[in-house]
Amino acid sequence: LGAGVIALEMAQTFATFGSDVTVIQRSERLFQSKGVDKEAAKILQMALEEDGVMFLTGTTKQVTTLRSRGDGPDDFPLLKFIFGNNEGG
Repeated sequence: LGAGVIALEMAQTFATFGSDVTVIQRSERLFQSKGVDKEAAKILQMALEEDGVMFLTGTTKQVTTLRSRGDGPDDFPLLKFIFGNNEGG
């Protein structure tokens, strides 16, 4: 979730290792809120897509905690994510 610099580095790394990776972001393009040049952001996204990273842009999310902790000491919380577009759908 999110498309910051570290998230994109991790996405690219996992994609090159063979994982299916989708970057989910609120804005319509990379680094939109940071004022980065549109063409530079487009080139970066295209390069990441060539490495196998997929993008879901213009997305809102709702996160619900279904379980705070599991029964065991190594169990992680169980979360439910609901995604839609910024138009409310």
